[in-house]
Amino acid sequence: MKPPSHRQIVVIDDHADTAEVVVEMLRRMKYPACSIPSDPQVLQRLVEINANGGIDLIVTDLFMPEPDGFEIIRFARSHLSWVPVIGMSGGHTAMLGSMLAFGACDVIEKPIDPARLKTLVDRALLRLPRNHAASQH
Repeated sequence: MKPPSHRQIVVIDDHADTAEVVVEMLRRMKYPACSIPSDPQVLQRLVEINANGGIDLIVTDLFMPEPDGFEIIRFARSHLSWVPVIGMSGGHTAMLGSMLAFGACDVIEKPIDPARLKTLVDRALLRLPRNHAASQH
């Protein structure tokens, strides 16, 4: 499944190199993807990206400086409720279940396995409402 070309998957991680590796994996799978830095403006950037084309999926790290992955999930659930979120973490795998409780649709451990990532992305995109594109503009 390939999302519409005007929408994209947004990857958030406090390690830019990790975010770029995930973005490159997604692009090789033919998904439009971008990364945004984890900083105090990340929530506003999500709103701006959604207003300027849309977001089909957010992939976020768990443990980051403010805001952390839990705050990003909370924000997505209250402001971008139709957008699924996949949580990722390396080294804190016991906390991945907590991300599901906060509203992530799935979780993945780092280092990221490309086949597992594709499975989770495909599953998340299937959950998008049928009127997703029309309801956002």
